[in-house]
Amino acid sequence: MTLTLNRQLLTSRQILVAFSGGLDSTVLLHQLVQWRAENPGVTLRAIHVHHGLSANADAWVMHCENICQQWQVPLVVERVQLAQEGLGIEAQARQARYQAFARNLLPGEVLVTAQHLDDQCETFLLALKRGSGPAGLSAMAEVSEFAGTRLIRPLLARTRGELMQWARQYDLRWIEDESNQDDSYDRNFLRLRVVPLLQQRWPHFAEATARSAALCAEQESLLDELLADDIAHCQTSQGTLQIAPMLAMSDARRAAIIRRWLAGKNAPMPSRDALVRIWQ
Repeated sequence: MTLTLNRQLLTSRQILVAFSGGLDSTVLLHQLVQWRAENPGVTLRAIHVHHGLSANADAWVMHCENICQQWQVPLVVERVQLAQEGLGIEAQARQARYQAFARNLLPGEVLVTAQHLDDQCETFLLALKRGSGPAGLSAMAEVSEFAGTRLIRPLLARTRGELMQWARQYDLRWIEDESNQDDSYDRNFLRLRVVPLLQQRWPHFAEATARSAALCAEQESLLDELLADDIAHCQTSQGTLQIAPMLAMSDARRAAIIRRWLAGKNAPMPSRDALVRIWQ
């Protein structure tokens, strides 16, 4: 496996790496350390989020500190507390992580995370299970906006098997989060039970879902472009939507405009039924 990072990184001289200490982020950090050696002037930092969910969490911090010291990468450790109510534990942990990332980004830094092709497949299937439309089925983008900067996923085209091959080639050490074996979590259920069965039948299933996700993202981008004038026409100078210009529109066109308007307000995305009620 050769060193292949998203070319967008080549314009980014300041990088913050999300580093859990697991296989994926260890391979990512190792590749970025090599990339730094080949590109003088690049600054590299890592951030580890301590959720306090595992009895091993303190040991994971020590592991990450040792790796970062060995590779001469400054490490930030953020300790977060999760609420006992509200969102499920997976969603809470993810939300807390990304809030920690946003708090610690320095001016000019980009955030780099280690999601790979198998993660993309799982994300697509989770969106499919929720009944998502093209936006949700687009899954994860290689480069997206985040906290006033960019979030880059340079390993998104690589499989978990390829990352394992890299880790073994360089004799890397990583932690194993015991919660990854708990199939009561939806993503773990897919990873442990569903996806292996699908790939046994169709070996390139993950690649196929990634292509479908990319096509959905392409269609969403095209819709954004085609509807930009409609949204500008329907929106007032105060940023509200006018009803009158949308009266003669088809239901599908109107719904697409409302969804994009809500997305621009960072509002939660409503279901199809909720959109009907909003219009009524």
